[in-house]
Amino acid sequence: MKSVKNVQKAAAKAAGNLKSAGRNIRQGVKIAKTSGEVIAARTRLAARGDHQELIRMVPEKVAAFSAAGVALARHTTNAALQAGLSAATEWAALQSNATALMRARNPLEVAAIQSNSVMAWWGRRTSQSLAIGQNIMRAQHAMAAPIARTAQANATRLA
Repeated sequence: MKSVKNVQKAAAKAAGNLKSAGRNIRQGVKIAKTSGEVIAARTRLAARGDHQELIRMVPEKVAAFSAAGVALARHTTNAALQAGLSAATEWAALQSNATALMRARNPLEVAAIQSNSVMAWWGRRTSQSLAIGQNIMRAQHAMAAPIARTAQANATRLA
């Protein structure tokens, strides 16, 4: 029954990853569309001799990309913590399996321990891979958010 629950958890994580990927794609499309509108508006203003918008561009971009960098740093820290926990989990499993193998009384028990160890390892790998995918999706969204806000604010102001 435990393996069924693990599969259900993995399926829920995978579905969450797909939902996050869709959200990130929509966010990227919105940034591209909004940025195009801002570029067109700024080009029209520059053609008329209004250079104030061109002066604003560099500080805006520095602020937006700096905020994206902070988001990346935050998510990188989370990923490092997750990797450390994963390594600790594997070390504990290795010790447990080695102890169980030393206590095995016959070749059949050894085979059963090895089989169970491999199945448990596969389950942990799947779960950890899906968790890494979730972190990547969250990081991507968090990094794009300040850029999206800045582009939208410019589009609204220039409309």
